[in-house]
Amino acid sequence: MVTLFSLALIGCEEKNIVDVKEDHGSLSMTLIGEAPVLAYPEDNVHYNLNVSYSEGLKSVYTSIDGVIVDGSEKTYEGTTEEVLYSFGYIFSAEQIGQSIDFVFTAEGVDGYKHSIDYPVYVRSISETVTLSLPEELPSEVIMGESVEFDVKVSTGYSIAKIRTFKNGVELASLTKTEGFASNKEDAYHFVYTTTSEDGGKDIAFVFEVSDVKGNFGTADYKLHVRKGEPKALYSEIFDTQISISGTIAFDTTEGGISGNTATQFTPANISSYNGDNAEVTEGIKEGLTVYDGDKTFINYTSDGTQICLSKYAYSSMKLISGTYAWARRAGNGWLNIAGIKLHGCTDLTLAFDQCGGSVKVEYSLDGESWTEICKSSTTDNVRSDFTVQSGTESIQIRFTEDSGSAHLRFDNITLKGE
Repeated sequence: MVTLFSLALIGCEEKNIVDVKEDHGSLSMTLIGEAPVLAYPEDNVHYNLNVSYSEGLKSVYTSIDGVIVDGSEKTYEGTTEEVLYSFGYIFSAEQIGQSIDFVFTAEGVDGYKHSIDYPVYVRSISETVTLSLPEELPSEVIMGESVEFDVKVSTGYSIAKIRTFKNGVELASLTKTEGFASNKEDAYHFVYTTTSEDGGKDIAFVFEVSDVKGNFGTADYKLHVRKGEPKALYSEIFDTQISISGTIAFDTTEGGISGNTATQFTPANISSYNGDNAEVTEGIKEGLTVYDGDKTFINYTSDGTQICLSKYAYSSMKLISGTYAWARRAGNGWLNIAGIKLHGCTDLTLAFDQCGGSVKVEYSLDGESWTEICKSSTTDNVRSDFTVQSGTESIQIRFTEDSGSAHLRFDNITLKGE
């Protein structure tokens, strides 16, 4: 009986099976090349198999649902021990939504039989399935908390099934096969309560919708589960009131930054920018949050020639506004933040917003030996998890421009720990 195909099969366009052997004694059947796993009506698939049996071969044939396909059986006489068996098949529109399982069987002159099978799922090319997730979803929760939202579903043919997979395993209790808002639309309600087994891990959810013709669509959602409420060890937000020597505030007109560069960077000093690029400058930083409110040990140092603060408007920036850190492309400029106390935390998460350029981020316990946290050349929110040894009291973090082809801009740095 023809059955629906599994997720693992549907999720791929083709299955690489090169020189895979299924052996029993000395009877061997070896597929040459690749076996398709997806096909469309009127597609013509071909299979070539090397078949050998030391006792001698009597026949090789192909069957579907236990019935030998007409014209597929090849018979042999004498002491034939090895043959090249070829088989071709054209799919029909009536097979849309079905999994056609080709079973190849070889029989020896002594009556021994051996089979291997390769299923193919037949899809329609005329209809689509779409899924839409809410624009704003939590990226992390605390162990024991729930996530809950609706997934909008739309199909060309009537909806057959909606499923949810967690790290590749179907959550059967969330499978929906009836009660849809209409034949072709639904608001699939997803709710999941995190467990102790999820603590400290990343979860990958996949929502899958299939229609009665076998078309399907998927949408992904990733969630990080923390074991406990994280401590906001350090929050460096550059979007705060700043001032330039001789002025009250920045002139925010693009390219209109004027006045003398300041040398102060609260709560510590940062070297002034020594370049001649009128698009960048440096100012006083006021806003800073540390876990215990004690900023005494926080200290900034930098390569003032290649890195500074800027408020220059740049059209490509998605997440960054106001004042941000700027580094010249390929200048290897660096910004170091020392004295970050960990308060017993060993599992840490660093996050920041980046626009263009390339950056390497490292941490150090002593300011001499450095361990890489991440490298990034994206224009997006960057997040990286890392772990330090138990008993570590404080660390310092260094951002270095990593020889990118564009100027580096980054902002909104946070460090959380648990």
